[in-house]
Amino acid sequence: LGSARLTEIGIKTGSVIINAVSTLPDTGTIIYAIPSLTKNGAIFETVVKVPPNINGDPTQFTFSFDGYVMDLTGEEGRFGGDTVNTIYATLEAYLDSTGELETIHKVDSFYLFNEYYFTPEYAKGYIGQDTLAFGPETIETDVFDFIQSGNIDLESAKISIAIDNYIGADASFQINNLSALNDETEVSAQIDNNAMHIIERAILSAQNNITPTHTKINIEANEMLAIFPNKINTSATFYFNPNGQSAIEDFLLPAYPMEANLALEIPLSFIANELTFTDTNELEIENTTEIDIERIYITIENGLPFSANLSLILLDESNNIIDTLTHNTTVLPAQLDANNIVTNSETTTIDMDYTDFESVNKIVSISSFSTAQNNEFINIYSDYELNITISAKLNKTIGE
Repeated sequence: LGSARLTEIGIKTGSVIINAVSTLPDTGTIIYAIPSLTKNGAIFETVVKVPPNINGDPTQFTFSFDGYVMDLTGEEGRFGGDTVNTIYATLEAYLDSTGELETIHKVDSFYLFNEYYFTPEYAKGYIGQDTLAFGPETIETDVFDFIQSGNIDLESAKISIAIDNYIGADASFQINNLSALNDETEVSAQIDNNAMHIIERAILSAQNNITPTHTKINIEANEMLAIFPNKINTSATFYFNPNGQSAIEDFLLPAYPMEANLALEIPLSFIANELTFTDTNELEIENTTEIDIERIYITIENGLPFSANLSLILLDESNNIIDTLTHNTTVLPAQLDANNIVTNSETTTIDMDYTDFESVNKIVSISSFSTAQNNEFINIYSDYELNITISAKLNKTIGE
């Protein structure tokens, strides 16, 4: 149990194996009880018969402890006895009466030893002081996978570490390292590696229902996220009961541990400069042999405060480039007021006479965005929209 000083455990699964070796001339009886082990209010008690062991091999008896509760405070009122980590048991042994006179020699013996195996469902008491190292761990992220190039200046961005504690013990932790990296560079967070962050203990009701505590640490991450990372490196050290035993009893349920989560918080207020997005969509045009495409129209209703250069590339089913539908076509930004709030969408229409879509399987869109106002942070709101409509003027001969 290490430094733990437990007063009670609930046993999920477990058993006791009683091993008895007797050289007495007749079968013996043992009454084995664990008054501190109960199930539905009933104390564990068993009676077994132990025959003479001619070869000295033990007689084994196995009993299930599944669903029992074990009080580890020892025998009530025991003088000088420990009140934690104690299994209190009683044993009575006697020889069965045969009505015949038997001789017991001084070399005869009755030997008993027990083996306990159990998986706890919960533990109460003082779970001790412990130190747990987390990481180094690398977490992959695809948040910025759709960005091909460009740069962005974030007004405010955070990496948050959220911890839900289901353990009834005081705890604290240190962040040893936190960094973001892509395939070319790595940027570390500006953190105090010696700072201790407090985690409050969870609360256990009389019905063994847990109310966890929630701890959230926000770390400024403007520079870290501006490199469009695909990985986050992190390591930390957790300390349980760093100040020793509390006046409040600890508890631990293995099924309800401490959970830590890492999240990126990026408020949509930034300056973008040639921020390039790439997206690929499949295109299905049925019966192209029965129609003639005279013209293609791409209408972009831009409700975002970005101007953009748009390129559309056509691919076949093997991802080979067939043609470029449009290249660096300018998409106008939405109209803004003096507070950089969108007042009206701006519509851009692209008119082209491309007609051969028979082998086209996919369209790759490459969009390079820049904020409309130079060196001013632009906010993006949930009602801002960018709508793209593709239409065609067709000729079809009927009756052939």
